[in-house]
Amino acid sequence: MYALACVLLAISGVVLMAVTGVGPFSRDPWERYYFSLRKKPKWLTQVLLITASALSIACTLVLVGVIRD
Repeated sequence: MYALACVLLAISGVVLMAVTGVGPFSRDPWERYYFSLRKKPKWLTQVLLITASALSIACTLVLVGVIRD
């Protein structure tokens, strides 16, 4: 359970960085992913942002021990 939470937290962190354009996604060669996401419909980027945020919060709560098996 904890290993899955770690993997999902890492993936959601990368998605959040790509959607918001921070970290490695603010420089070459990664910034093209950010710009390609900005060309997508606004509702799609909002869904990605909300889903990745909720998933990262849930995985953090699992790892901290607030949510147990």
